[in-house]
This record gives sequence, structure tokens and C-alpha cells, in this order.
Amino acid sequence: MNARTNWQLHDRYGRHVRRARLCVEAHAPAHRLAFTIEEALRLASLPGENEGRSYYFRHLRVTGLPARGDRHQWLEKFQRALDGEADRAIHGADPRAASANAVFFRGEQEALEILLHRVLSRQAIREWFWPMVTGDGSPLGSGSIVDIVERLRDRPASWVAVAAALFATGGFDVVSLLEVIPSAVVEGWLREMTGPPPMRGLAAPRIPPQGLSAVQQALRVFGLSSPRVLWLATLAILLDSPAEMAAGTAVWRAQSALLLLAGGVAGDAVRAAPGVSAVPESSVRHTGSSAPRASLPAPAADARPGSAASVWSPERLAGHSALPASLADVPDTLAESIGAVVSPGSSPALPAVISAAASLSRPAPGPWYCSGLRTHAAGLFFLLNVLRRIGMPDALAAGLAAAGPNFPVRVLQRLAAHAATAPEDPIPVWLNSLLAGDPGSRDLLPCDASCWPPNLRPSRNSASLDYIVRVWCLAVRRWCWRAGGIGARDVISRSGVFSVNRTDLDVSLPLDQADIRVRRAGLDLDPGWLPWFGRVVRFHYLFRGEFRA
Repeated sequence: MNARTNWQLHDRYGRHVRRARLCVEAHAPAHRLAFTIEEALRLASLPGENEGRSYYFRHLRVTGLPARGDRHQWLEKFQRALDGEADRAIHGADPRAASANAVFFRGEQEALEILLHRVLSRQAIREWFWPMVTGDGSPLGSGSIVDIVERLRDRPASWVAVAAALFATGGFDVVSLLEVIPSAVVEGWLREMTGPPPMRGLAAPRIPPQGLSAVQQALRVFGLSSPRVLWLATLAILLDSPAEMAAGTAVWRAQSALLLLAGGVAGDAVRAAPGVSAVPESSVRHTGSSAPRASLPAPAADARPGSAASVWSPERLAGHSALPASLADVPDTLAESIGAVVSPGSSPALPAVISAAASLSRPAPGPWYCSGLRTHAAGLFFLLNVLRRIGMPDALAAGLAAAGPNFPVRVLQRLAAHAATAPEDPIPVWLNSLLAGDPGSRDLLPCDASCWPPNLRPSRNSASLDYIVRVWCLAVRRWCWRAGGIGARDVISRSGVFSVNRTDLDVSLPLDQADIRVRRAGLDLDPGWLPWFGRVVRFHYLFRGEFRA
């Protein structure tokens, strides 16, 4: 849920020039030539740009331009000059990058990710291109971490991009990260990320393994009362479940996770100081013991639904020092989710409960980056538009997510097998890497109408995960044939180039093989940011000579 609806998003094809010098005769049409320069830079294409690459040039010198401003010749000369510099570009993480005239990254996400971890590790930042990456012409200062986070937040994936960059590598200095971010800034971020209270209560928090140690360390140093810790835990939740961003429930789930972790990280040493984050009062189970138990105060009268004040505030828990010490003190939905691990009637210590809950987290994905790989299943991701039209996002929100966070990936995997895609094709290889170590739900899933494709009759019985996946595959195939007039195999089996990184997925196809049936059905429209898939998906049609796989 984004409060900033008027964001200025950065486009990967944008061109930004810091300073330009035009040497012309006294009577030359300078204004028209300046416009021609802008047009040439805007229309030029750089190698791998459709695969997510970002380039930074220190200097670009173009000579021999006709003074009359012939448009065709100017475009051609600028294209050749940019191609020459791009061919000699060095990756920004290379030690030689400081002396290079052109550098590249595998997308702005990677550039900001590298810069963030270099700042956290207190490495010297002297290269000429970093101010271009951050969009600030001044040298990096003490507030650079906030600037980098803001820049990542402005990407289409929003806070999911921040989470992916922050937890990309383990062992970063979480204390240094949180110390330099002012509390007022963090509180503003939390207000932006918080939505209305969940209608069905809080689900079991999933803090993935790559974020668990950082959250634990932050909890030890800053305590349960710190909004910085809540912000960090929220990012960890988003890393495992990007759809929580659109639903606005990530902060609520992070609160539940912190209440559980508080007992395991510091035990009785963690004090619930004023301002401690807590789950809503309606989500807490009250025991029937005669001893009075500290209850959570109601939200402030002026707290608006969806604002951070309705979730946590310094006044809300002032004077309350009770921490959950047993399973009876955690929210109902959390207790139910881990009840199978604990024998009935027992009151286990929280460390064991936390270990059980942590084991439910999704494992780290496979290789996070590939670029320019030739594939014969380039049309597979067209079917994401079909899944959206037949109600996949609503079904996941209604309870289908219990099948596992990778349910849409399983559907795509089966559809690729339906099209007889070779196992060594890069797309099935990438899908398999996402499912590595994720067995999915082994329980029978309810087959009510909310979790069922609308173009199929729902079943009255519970079914296995494999059966539900096959049902959704059948729904996709039926929609393609009845609404699009094309079979799913014909949609999927297309030659192209596949590229993916932490937050972006790009598919490039030959322009001369564009299918009117696909175009008419709108299957090749850019889906953009798909929270339930965890990627920003884009499609590109290129001329044959533009492919650089």
C-alpha cells in the first residue's frame, strides 16, 4: 500500500545529461541543434538496455556533425559514439571502473545495492559515477544511506526493492544502518507502509533466514520499542511475501514477529519500554487465569485507520512491561499456526516456538541474475496477464496463499511442461531454482469459490496442492482458447531472450514474429509490478539486429 500516489518513477530508458557543450559557428541555429542533441540521446539504444542494463558515461565526444543539423546523420553519429563507449564499458564493481570512461550495472537496482553495502561497510566512495547513481551532484555525505533508500523506494517495486537490496548479502552492519536513520524519517516510512488492520487477523509471520539474524541483532541493540526495528522487520516480511506491500499488512505481521522474537532474543532482558510495538488488542488471546494480565491500551482517539499511530505510538503502551512468555500470550492466528509443533496444554518456551515458526520461512532463492539467455518459451510470461484476469491475486488474498508463496510459480512451471519446453531452457531452470527446497503445502486445501478460477466450477471437496495447480493450469488454457482464440502451447512456444534480476523480469521477442492473436487479447501488454509474483515484468519487441544475447 503506497501513500505516495504521485511518485516520480525513474525509467530505465531515461537520459540525464549533467553538462553539455556545443561548438558551432556564430550563425548556426543553436536552439535547433540543441533539440537535435536531445532527440539523438533519447532515441539511441544501448546494448542490453532491454535486459535491464544501466550505463553511466563520464564524457561523450561526438565530432564531424553537419552544421545544418541533418537529423539522420546526427542520430547515426550519436548512436555510433554511444555504441563505441558502451562496448568498452566496465562493470561498476570492477576495480578499474574508477578510471574508465563508461561503466555499467545490471540495472539501477544492482548499482544502488552495491553502493548501499559499501557505505554500510565504511568503504571509501571515490568513483566519479556514484553521484550519478544517486541522482545527486554533491559528494556522498553522512545522510547517504537515507538517500539510497529513498532512491530504491522510487523504483516500481517500492519497498520490496529496498528489502531485496538490503538483505542481498548477509552480515551487513545493521547497527550502523539504523543509527544513521533519524527516527522521524522511519516513522514516516512506517506510516506509508501501514494499511488497515487485517480482516482475518494476523497470519503466521515469516521472517526469511536471510533477514532473521539482522532483525535479531537490531532487537538486542535497540529494543522492542524502537520504530527502526519495526521498519527492519517489515522489510524482512516483504522479502518473503511481496504481496504484503499491496495489502498493507506487512507492518502488522512484523509486529507479531517481533513479539515472538523478543522472548527468544533477549528473554527477560528485553524491556517493553514506552513506545513498544504491539499487535492490535483484538488479536491477543486473553487467558482465563485469575491473575490480572496487562492488556493492550486502545489506540488514540485521533488515530486514523492505516496510519502508523494506529499501529504503534509512544503513548499506546506506556507503562506496560508485560511480554509474551508462553504460547497463550501470542496472537490467536500465530498460536494456531504453530500449534502442531506443541503438545496440547503445554506452555513451551518461546525459543522453541520461534524455531518452529522460522522453519516455515521460504528458503533463499536460486541464482538471482541472468541476462540475455535465449529461450524457446518466451511467451510463458504472457500468461501472467491471463492469471491476473482470471483472479489469481484475489484468490491468493482469499486463502490460496496457504498453498505456499510460490503457487504462481508452480502454475507457470506446469504450463511450461504442458508446452513441452526443454528442461535445460533457462526459463524452466529459473522457475525450478525458485522452488528449490520449497515442498509446498502437504495438507488438503479447501476448494471454495474464493480460491477457484471463475471460469471453472468449484469443487466441494478439499484437494491436494498438485490438484489445485492443475486446475489453475486448465483455467489458463481454457481462457486462452475461448477468449483469445489461441492455444496455450502457441502462446508459450516462442523464441526470444530472457533476463531476470532481484526485482525485474524482461522478455525480448523479434518484432517480425508478433502474433496478432496475442496482440488482440492484450497478452503482451506490460504487466508492470506484480506483487503476487514478486517481479516487475516487461515485454520488448526488437528488430533482429538489436538482439545481443
